[in-house]
Amino acid sequence: GTDAEIGDLLINEGNAYNNAGSYDEALSVSLEAYTIFENLNDKRCMARSLTVSGNVYRKLRDYEKALVDYEKALSIAREIHDPRLESANLGNVGNLYVAKESYDTALTYYLASKNIREQLGDRSLIAGSFNMLGGLYLNKGQDSVYVESWGLLLDTAMQYYLSSLEISKKTGDRRGQVASLHNVAGVLLLQDNPDK
Repeated sequence: GTDAEIGDLLINEGNAYNNAGSYDEALSVSLEAYTIFENLNDKRCMARSLTVSGNVYRKLRDYEKALVDYEKALSIAREIHDPRLESANLGNVGNLYVAKESYDTALTYYLASKNIREQLGDRSLIAGSFNMLGGLYLNKGQDSVYVESWGLLLDTAMQYYLSSLEISKKTGDRRGQVASLHNVAGVLLLQDNPDK
């Protein structure tokens, strides 16, 4: 295949390795893909490669390296005026800050991502933003630092999940519906069993 096709395969392979927990392999193929796309001057795919490595570093809890890759990808997305890619990487940075329990910073990134998605008018992406926001409030609600506002945080998470579910139903997005229902069930279980 062409170099671009090989690079695309490597990005997919990197995602698969990351999902399987084979982090060294994921990093290796994402770097290989980045080099291919850099030689082709394909900035969009360079950013996609950086997203893969950022996701790996986030899973490894190497937040500093993850943030470097996400910020590079975000910078490229802005440079090439790709709002979908920008939105995705704003969400990735938000995910990183949720993992670091820096919820207010995560919220800033999630809202910026959601605003772009709303401007694009892509309802399935907006539903995804609502799921991310719900996850933020769910995680915050389970953090002992916020024990006094636990109920309110879970209620907020539930509202975001229900908003996502409503959009997914209207658009016929079965995967989105399943994800939202799973998230709603998680909140209901916590509300019934606050010590779990």
